[in-house]
Amino acid sequence: MINFVVLNESPHQSFAQTLYTSAFEADERREFSQIFTLTTRNDFRFYVLEDSQSPIAILALWNFETFCYIEHFAVDNNLRNGGRGTTIIQDIISKSQNPIVLEVELPMTPMAQRRIRFYERLGFVLLPFDYFQPPYSPDKKPVAMHIMTTDTTPFNHQRFETIKQTLYNKVYNY
Repeated sequence: MINFVVLNESPHQSFAQTLYTSAFEADERREFSQIFTLTTRNDFRFYVLEDSQSPIAILALWNFETFCYIEHFAVDNNLRNGGRGTTIIQDIISKSQNPIVLEVELPMTPMAQRRIRFYERLGFVLLPFDYFQPPYSPDKKPVAMHIMTTDTTPFNHQRFETIKQTLYNKVYNY
């Protein structure tokens, strides 16, 4: 059984930091020290996922009024392709009362294409609107991304803009 342990209570904080910084490019993540500041917010959680008390993954999650946003999710490199990522995302979907939203890289590389297919198999749809992840800090660059969601009702530009503005305002302070 996989346990979701909040970062502040986990004995595996160094695992979390190492996985976070190795799994995401510098422009795609905030400084790890900022995560501890965010954990004081009611709408943000950063989890170290454990199996038999061993760390296997990390998850940064925002709960908003109309959707849940996965900011970062990564499984330990040594444990990938074993179904754990699928199990974790299915668990999040089943427990969330709202649709799940996440960002994915543009399908420019085989790994990005594979990641999109992974989420599509889990029921996510790729929204057909241009999107840039704002920079996490002045020294970082915006990143062209796509938004994916488990909300399968038809999306118009206005609904997309509502999600985008929520992310820009609450996640990125942009």
